[in-house]
Amino acid sequence: TAYEIRNCDWRSDVCSSDLDWSIVMVGPVAKIDPATLPQRPNLHWLGMQPYELLPYLLAGWDLCLMPFALNEATRHISPTKTLEYMAGERRVVSTPVHDVAALYGHAVEIAASGPAFVAACERTLAEDPAVRAQKLDQMLRTVAMHSWDHSADTMHRQILHSLAARRPGSVVLPARRSHAGGERAPRPALDTATTATRSEEHTSELQSQ
Repeated sequence: TAYEIRNCDWRSDVCSSDLDWSIVMVGPVAKIDPATLPQRPNLHWLGMQPYELLPYLLAGWDLCLMPFALNEATRHISPTKTLEYMAGERRVVSTPVHDVAALYGHAVEIAASGPAFVAACERTLAEDPAVRAQKLDQMLRTVAMHSWDHSADTMHRQILHSLAARRPGSVVLPARRSHAGGERAPRPALDTATTATRSEEHTSELQSQ
């Protein structure tokens, strides 16, 4: 929201650094008087937009900016838009919000001041295709690691290991591989005694036929 970025000094630096850049701000204006928002010829406040329109807006952007002010309102936020931007294959420049820097700092440009923010934007826009492709691959791998499927598989794996640890003689089979190359949850734990019994029963059935 505009409230979360209201004290960030990046705007004047970015908007003044290159008048060929158009800065498009999308999101609700809450807890703040819209009349106090900074105005520049190349700074556009679109306000709240319907969700179905957001992918179309994203498709037209070269960079996605997360210029959060660093204050009490943003101290404990963990912006989901970071993953959404990367899933949309858009490079990201952000101020050093804790969770963004800690979780995605390897794939997101982090800048702590207005001039640094501008420099990060310029550097990212000037990347050659090879570097851009490498960064894109890194972003998509990061997104895959934080997907709902991966989270569910991780929880499933932990549950199975916990159950296996409580049952002597249980075996947890190797994890399956997902289509993205990462590990999926292990197959269910097998009780060796039960498995042996079933094998003996199956052998007896074959011999009697």
